[in-house]
Amino acid sequence: MYSNWNKLYHCYDLDTETNGSDMIRARIKPQNPSANLRSYYETCRNFSWAQLEEYFQSIKTGRTNIVSESIDKWLDNDQVSNKTGLIFAGAGEDDTYTYLNLKEYSCQMANLMVANGLAKGDRLVILLAACPELYITMLACARIGVIFSIIDESLGVDAMDYILHDSKPKAVLTDHAKAPVLAGLSYTNIELALIAGSRLTGFFKNEILVNDQICHHEPEFETALFDPDTPLFIVYISGSTSGPKGVTHSHKTMLGVYATAKYVLDLNLDSILWSDADLSSMVGVVYGCFAPWLCGATSVMLGIPFSASACYLTLERRAISVWFTNPLNLEKLMQEGDDLVAGYDFSKLSHIVSAGKNLAPELFYWVRDKLKVGPHDSLVMTEAGMICMANYPSEQIKLGSMGKPFPGVQACIIDEKGEELPIITLGELAFRVGWPSMMLGIWGNEARTNAYYRDGWFLTGDLAIKDEDGYYYHHGRLDDLLRIGCKYVGPYLIENVIRKHASVDEVAVILKKNTITDLVFKAYITLKNGAPISDELSDSLVRLVKTSISQEIPLHEIEFVDCLPKSGSGALLRRVLTALDLGLPSGDITKLSDCKIEV
Repeated sequence: MYSNWNKLYHCYDLDTETNGSDMIRARIKPQNPSANLRSYYETCRNFSWAQLEEYFQSIKTGRTNIVSESIDKWLDNDQVSNKTGLIFAGAGEDDTYTYLNLKEYSCQMANLMVANGLAKGDRLVILLAACPELYITMLACARIGVIFSIIDESLGVDAMDYILHDSKPKAVLTDHAKAPVLAGLSYTNIELALIAGSRLTGFFKNEILVNDQICHHEPEFETALFDPDTPLFIVYISGSTSGPKGVTHSHKTMLGVYATAKYVLDLNLDSILWSDADLSSMVGVVYGCFAPWLCGATSVMLGIPFSASACYLTLERRAISVWFTNPLNLEKLMQEGDDLVAGYDFSKLSHIVSAGKNLAPELFYWVRDKLKVGPHDSLVMTEAGMICMANYPSEQIKLGSMGKPFPGVQACIIDEKGEELPIITLGELAFRVGWPSMMLGIWGNEARTNAYYRDGWFLTGDLAIKDEDGYYYHHGRLDDLLRIGCKYVGPYLIENVIRKHASVDEVAVILKKNTITDLVFKAYITLKNGAPISDELSDSLVRLVKTSISQEIPLHEIEFVDCLPKSGSGALLRRVLTALDLGLPSGDITKLSDCKIEV
């Protein structure tokens, strides 16, 4: 058997990619030596999660709630209570909410939910376009102990149906536009439908129009206090070969979120943070909402689709000081050219953090030249619950690097046996178990949870290299998942879409290297009898995937084959396709099935 690890080592030409001057990328001088994290190494020496718990006494006592620590705690602070905590930037005038507003509205929403039978441990699934109600509802859920999950509609109908059957929600929050999608799923145990907007949908047995009812409830609510490990929210992310995984996080997540907000995002009381991540992602939930509120800062939410003009207007008009984004959005700005960016005032912008994939040097320099602030690359994982690695504003940047581990997080590059590898050696990135924001687990699936751990290490599934200065470089994934923006997309999701085409019989998708830095998807497809092979069919399949999931999906190749390689039990042999694509040995597949693939 040709192992996955052997395949990976052959995929990377270590002599040309990791040795010599290519590994020592350009060094960018520190942007802000006076940042909250003044000295990385001194902070690492003195940092401990136990000491941080002294700041959150409620965690230390074992009775806490993230809303008490992120919203309610500021109400006795005259400097913060009446300052703006949330700016919703829509197509018209902005909607603004002070910390006091967020407290009162979320208490009203909590009272409404309790009055209609929701209690601690119940699940609420949210399918809703960007709107202030999303934030209010998340806070209300946290006050009660209701576990919320915001669905990413781009996952597709099959995946959404899987999510509902997996999480078994008692209630949903949606509106007239999105309700037909939920109503069309096979899950039928929804007891309560909270409807945003101005009219009911008629799709559910028990519907409540939130805007009509919330005003009848008191703006005070006795917020429940929980054990720090009580579930708070579930984020569903793509699986590589099966349905989405429900990554579950607890109220204790606040420790890592607060620490990274201070040291990576460099937030202070006067900061205005814009996170452009979708709220269905972990980044959107913790860094778009709870991170700024834990720091007493202001959060900005863009309620219209991202575009270069919308971005520049948001940065200028809302006086953004910290922008948390991803390389795809930065690339969109660069593609729009130099003329559009001219004339905008970015003088308030002091820090940009990017997560998603490696920042290309030309992209870094373009952003720094046009926005006057260089983007700082980082690594954030849904399962980790926080930014795990970063380039810090007070430290040098090495272009192409994810930076260094966050203080309190021990990182290592390991081989397939779990043994530590030397510097400049490709292996799997792993973190020593023990940071407080790590996931509770995969919802309802102990086997999937256990697969992340080995001998005290948390396995990221990311391939990486560490250099002699302690900087880490990302080199792809072990499980064929690819990060698109702040989300992972895998073969399973793409295969589900392609399989729906009338001409397609079977499909298998692999991830492959397209250039030195870019990873792309390739689909192997068998057609139904009589379906002709053509360039038009290939183009239509690519369009189908991009329309159904995202225009950013890098599906660059489609190859039509007579049949797909499978084991004797009928399991798809994805590794055989990868090996054949690379021109590497794949073993004698005729012993595994009767299929003889011609590639």
